Amino acid sequence: MASSIAVTKKKRGRGRPPTGIRPHVGLRLYPDLEARLDAWIAEQSEPDLGRPEAIRRILDKALPDLAAAKPASRRPAKAGSKREG
Repeated sequence: MASSIAVTKKKRGRGRPPTGIRPHVGLRLYPDLEARLDAWIAEQSEPDLGRPEAIRRILDKALPDLAAAKPASRRPAKAGSKREG
């Protein structure tokens, strides 16, 4: 008689399962910066605006749009090259 197929379960790793969005970025704020962030949130017209979304919006405003300001070439010139300009 043939033996039955063995069923093996894959063991789960430790920790929270991945969400599939992006890696987590942790941030520690000094108390004065945290108070300024909370004051900025209170000034906004959205009552349910949380800190993560507020930080994303502030970063979006503060950082330039890199796609629009894309340089022609990102490769640095080789040392000793005679190419100028």
